[in-house]
Amino acid sequence: MFTTFVRMAQGGSAKASDFVQIPISIVFGIVLGAAAGYVLARVFEIRLPQSNWL
Repeated sequence: MFTTFVRMAQGGSAKASDFVQIPISIVFGIVLGAAAGYVLARVFEIRLPQSNWL
Protein backbone atom coordinates (compact mmCIF):
# COMPACT_ATOMS: atom_id res chain seq x y z
CA MET A 1 0.00 0.00 0.00
CA PHE A 2 2.80 2.42 0.85
CA THR A 3 4.35 2.11 -2.61
CA THR A 4 0.98 2.59 -4.28
CA PHE A 5 0.21 5.73 -2.30
CA VAL A 6 3.69 7.16 -2.89
CA ARG A 7 3.25 6.58 -6.63
CA MET A 8 -0.13 8.33 -6.49
CA ALA A 9 1.37 11.28 -4.54
CA GLN A 10 4.06 11.66 -7.19
CA GLY A 11 1.41 12.05 -9.85
CA GLY A 12 1.22 8.45 -10.97
CA SER A 13 -1.81 6.27 -11.10
CA ALA A 14 -2.94 3.29 -9.08
CA LYS A 15 -4.33 0.19 -10.68
CA ALA A 16 -6.92 -2.08 -9.08
CA SER A 17 -4.43 -4.93 -9.30
CA ASP A 18 -2.16 -3.03 -6.88
CA PHE A 19 -4.86 -3.24 -4.22
CA VAL A 20 -5.76 -6.85 -5.02
CA GLN A 21 -2.20 -7.92 -4.34
CA ILE A 22 -2.38 -6.71 -0.73
CA PRO A 23 -4.54 -9.56 0.66
CA ILE A 24 -2.58 -12.04 -1.44
CA SER A 25 0.67 -10.80 0.11
CA ILE A 26 -0.80 -11.03 3.61
CA VAL A 27 -2.02 -14.59 3.13
CA PHE A 28 1.27 -15.63 1.52
CA GLY A 29 3.19 -14.13 4.45
CA ILE A 30 1.05 -15.98 6.99
CA VAL A 31 1.44 -19.29 5.16
CA LEU A 32 5.18 -18.83 4.74
CA GLY A 33 5.60 -17.85 8.41
CA ALA A 34 3.56 -20.84 9.60
CA ALA A 35 5.58 -23.20 7.42
CA ALA A 36 8.88 -21.77 8.66
CA GLY A 37 7.68 -22.01 12.27
CA TYR A 38 6.63 -25.62 11.82
CA VAL A 39 9.96 -26.58 10.24
CA LEU A 40 11.94 -24.82 12.96
CA ALA A 41 9.85 -26.44 15.69
CA ARG A 42 10.49 -29.88 14.21
CA VAL A 43 14.23 -29.19 13.90
CA PHE A 44 14.49 -28.08 17.52
CA GLU A 45 12.46 -31.06 18.73
CA ILE A 46 14.89 -33.39 17.02
CA ARG A 47 18.07 -31.50 17.96
CA LEU A 48 17.22 -30.73 21.60
CA PRO A 49 15.81 -33.59 23.65
CA GLN A 50 13.45 -32.52 26.45
CA SER A 51 15.97 -33.59 29.10
CA ASN A 52 18.21 -30.68 28.04
CA TRP A 53 15.48 -28.06 28.39
CA LEU A 54 15.56 -25.63 31.30
